[in-house]
Amino acid sequence: MIIRLSEKVKLNIQGEYCAFIDKYIDRFPAEHSGIYLYCVKNSATKDIDTKDIASVFNKDEKDIIALFNYLALLDIAETDGKAMIIKGSLSEGTPIGLIKRPEYSPEEISYARKNNPDIKLLLEKTEKMLGKMLTHKDIETIYCFFDFYKLPADVIIFLLDFCISRNKRRMSYIEATAVNWAENGINTIEKANDWLITSYPDNKEVLDILKAMGISGRFITSSESELIDKWKNEYGFTINMILFACETTVSSIGKASFKYADKILENWYKKGIKTIEEARKASEEYSAKQKKEHEKKKSKNQFTDFANQRKYDYGALEKMMFKKHTPTEDK
Repeated sequence: MIIRLSEKVKLNIQGEYCAFIDKYIDRFPAEHSGIYLYCVKNSATKDIDTKDIASVFNKDEKDIIALFNYLALLDIAETDGKAMIIKGSLSEGTPIGLIKRPEYSPEEISYARKNNPDIKLLLEKTEKMLGKMLTHKDIETIYCFFDFYKLPADVIIFLLDFCISRNKRRMSYIEATAVNWAENGINTIEKANDWLITSYPDNKEVLDILKAMGISGRFITSSESELIDKWKNEYGFTINMILFACETTVSSIGKASFKYADKILENWYKKGIKTIEEARKASEEYSAKQKKEHEKKKSKNQFTDFANQRKYDYGALEKMMFKKHTPTEDK
């Protein structure tokens, strides 16, 4: 097997090698780092054979191939079936996922939790969302998203919502997603929304539903996802009908409620309402009926109050009047 340098890699002795040493020296054994740098240097001008590399480092060729297979797993190298190709340019920025993340002591995290309300809220929310007591390792990982990957707390919560909605609750999966977002500069809710639409086109509908509900800063929960699935697949409603139901919900009760929207859509489904025009007409008829009943109830209450105001104790009044007009006896 030969080792070839990707055309995208720009050699810079002062930048390329120093960047690798600074960021990978504690990640790889020194010998592996030396082999990698040797390949970068020599494959810049020619293809080099793994036999030659093995000879230079007094290693078995199988060990050299195993090393580059490992680098391929880390996305530092790739194979085209004939050669191992060194990828990327360290001078353009090393993927954060390849850098060994720091470890945090319980004391460090305890201090951060006490002195940063965002951390305290983030950890409490994470525990509630995952539905379990977080271990120190879990807490350390979540704190790493904030401290090392530099993701804001609201973005981390949005990320957790997204993973949980896909039924991905393992911390390894959540961390892999966090690394992906950090490497791609996804550090705002807006950028996270754009990423979701690009990576998972079906999520555009979900984001539109949240927007219609007036919800921002989070992704759907698993129970909300199940409701949306029911509306689309069991009831057969179009996204426009679902959005209209969400807007009707907010205008009716003044807040977001997937349960209320579910009742609306269930009612439309039972009545065979399939278009926005039919739904709007049904909504107007319902509002008119509610208004009429309200007016009727109000009128009845006013009559009752009027009648109640005229309920007198005539016996007591008669006694009062008799007492008032009876002359007092002379002493």
